[in-house]
Amino acid sequence: MSKLLKTMVFILLILGSIALVLASMLFAKRELMVGRTRKLERSIIALGDTIEKKAAVVESTPHYPAKDISEVSSEELDTPQFSTFWDNYAAELELSDQPVLDLSKQGKDLMNYYKLDPVTGKFARDLQGNKITSGEGTMQGVLDDILLKSSEQLDRLNATRQQLVDVRKELVSTITELNELKRAERSSLKEVKNFKSNMSILQSDILTQKQKIEELNEEKRGIEDQIAEQRRTIADNEDQIAEYQMEIKNLKAEIKKIQNGSTKTPVASGTTTTTENVNTKKFTGQIDPGEKGVVIAVNSEWNFVIAKLNDQFFSEIMSDEQAGIPQVVLMIKRKDNNGEQFVTKAKLIQVKKSEKIGIFDMLPDWQQMPAAKGDAIFY
Repeated sequence: MSKLLKTMVFILLILGSIALVLASMLFAKRELMVGRTRKLERSIIALGDTIEKKAAVVESTPHYPAKDISEVSSEELDTPQFSTFWDNYAAELELSDQPVLDLSKQGKDLMNYYKLDPVTGKFARDLQGNKITSGEGTMQGVLDDILLKSSEQLDRLNATRQQLVDVRKELVSTITELNELKRAERSSLKEVKNFKSNMSILQSDILTQKQKIEELNEEKRGIEDQIAEQRRTIADNEDQIAEYQMEIKNLKAEIKKIQNGSTKTPVASGTTTTTENVNTKKFTGQIDPGEKGVVIAVNSEWNFVIAKLNDQFFSEIMSDEQAGIPQVVLMIKRKDNNGEQFVTKAKLIQVKKSEKIGIFDMLPDWQQMPAAKGDAIFY
């Protein structure tokens, strides 16, 4: 019996220790829950100062000037078309400093999780006998009211944001239209200013133009005289070209005869013309590099050109008359907007001393493009 009592006392001591530990842990949790609850109550009361009680109401409908959206023209409009932007504008969203929720008077309600019967002071119960946790006088009732007011304020905030977007679009449209009108107005004023200044200039220009007309008429008569002179020159050049073409034929025939040892060739007019023979002795002169003449005629059928030789080249090839004409190979080039272009190589075969004219056989293997009148001969 003694042993049983000792065992039971020992078990009671152990259970008492466990109960003491659990009580200590529950007390700490109780302090945590109390602290959280009080912080939550204070935060909810402070939150009420940021929530409006109800939406603002405009006492009288404001009137704003409507924007004229009719096209701008020189016609005067008695009844222009106006924008309907202000029809949907919510002016009440502009009102500030509206009354907010005062939850300091509802601090007791925030502390009541269960609803109390105002008569008996006991917990109110529903028809099933369960304690009521919502409605007026409970923490849930206060939170539901805050949630409703917050939702309404958020809706007003979103409506304000949307209205700001509409106002921004209308402002951008108005600014763009105003800028365009100001630009057109500046352009019009500039045109008016230029028109006024040009009026005086035009008046003085009329007199100047009359004088210029007289001068141009005089110049026209001079140009007509020049045209007549140019026509005469063209006719002379055409005669000279015909003469050169005839001479080319004669020279070509003379070349064939030269190859057979002849130095005389009959011409079309019945007279004779003398050209220098091919080399009979070795040429001992010096030919310096550079341009030596200009092509004045081209015979594509017989593949030779006639060139007007410059004085320097003529002196070089005729420096040793005993040696005859040097059978040198020169090059032909063309100058144009793209620079200098190589045409072909040509071999000097005849020289007409009286007019310093040379005849060149073009070398087909070197030809890059057809030779033309005006091409330069160079060494």
